[in-house]
Amino acid sequence: MARLKKDVLKTKLRTSILRMNRKKTQKTNQNISLKREVAELLRQGKEELARIKVESIYREDLVVQVYELIGGLVELLSARLEIILMAQEPPANVMTALDTVLFAAPLLDIGEFMEISQMLSKKFGKEFVEAAQLNSRGMVHPKVIPKLTVHYPDEQTVVYYLTEIAKEHNVDWAAPQPQMPFIPHTQVVMEPGMHQNGVYMPAMQTNGQVSNTAPMPIIPDNVPSAEPPLSPGTGTIDQLLEERFRSLRNKG
Repeated sequence: MARLKKDVLKTKLRTSILRMNRKKTQKTNQNISLKREVAELLRQGKEELARIKVESIYREDLVVQVYELIGGLVELLSARLEIILMAQEPPANVMTALDTVLFAAPLLDIGEFMEISQMLSKKFGKEFVEAAQLNSRGMVHPKVIPKLTVHYPDEQTVVYYLTEIAKEHNVDWAAPQPQMPFIPHTQVVMEPGMHQNGVYMPAMQTNGQVSNTAPMPIIPDNVPSAEPPLSPGTGTIDQLLEERFRSLRNKG
């Protein structure tokens, strides 16, 4: 187990914080510019292009949030550096900070993190670093993992960004209302002259041909049916048809 040089590790930790703060400022300014572009696209009615740019803004926002989270953890490591240097095994009270920094090292463009990973690998072993990068111990900060996972924002998130950008830049834009899916009328296969719920259903003709497919009729409550209702105790139409088919089978 190699001995860590206190001054070197402390310098790397502090330099990584400075680099993250610098990148955080760059990405924040970049997103401010992108939001102005999105607002102009919305003003011109180019919503699809605006949506594409929103995806970039969303991903950069996640990285900025990761910088803020990891920055606090690096501060913790710096404050407890003496404990880390004296320990034979990784101290439990900084395990989350160690694993999170090691997990993020290959995913963030922070050169110091890779150097810190190499130093910790010499101190606690290569397997320790690999387990952190795979989160095998489950100690990586839970908010960091999803933010560093490559994915696209869902529709609700995109609409939220577009709405806030439009509001911020005084653009007259509102999220489109979701359209109700078209539900066709129920089609019923019927024989010419067949009755449905006590109402006579004539066969339909299309281009001179008889069609057995007819839409369900809509009859107001105050209009009497074409035929008198079934007498009490007679049963439903389905029951009558079942009895009729049963009698036909018996005759056969």
